[in-house]
Amino acid sequence: MTAIVPSSSRGLIESHNSSLGFTSLAEISSGNLLAQVDLHRTVASLKLRQDKKASMGQFLTPASVAQLMAGMFNRLDLPEISLLDAGAGIGSLLAAFVAKVCQQPQHTSSLRVVAYEIDPFLIGYLHHPHFSQASGV
Repeated sequence: MTAIVPSSSRGLIESHNSSLGFTSLAEISSGNLLAQVDLHRTVASLKLRQDKKASMGQFLTPASVAQLMAGMFNRLDLPEISLLDAGAGIGSLLAAFVAKVCQQPQHTSSLRVVAYEIDPFLIGYLHHPHFSQASGV
């Protein structure tokens, strides 16, 4: 199955395929992190086959929904926080959660995230510099 990409989305995909060059989450504002991940979500959604998305239950959470979900967490003022994201997709919830943690007046000294994803295509997004260089949080 060949994906038909609207001409309005081609520039989005081309810019997505170039390196963004972030070296740590601390170098970008938490709002920009979520915006960048949402851009990746849009591109990934265009690249995924509809039948595969349906059979694997892939929904690729939009930024607004991820922010709503991240807002449901309480006690984000703890010195150490752990998050398990089963079915992490491209990391929308992770980005929204990190943004929420970074907005807290009481800073967390340790944020441990375990993200599970079974689709190798989506795992590639989780290895993007946004997440792989998280030592700056």
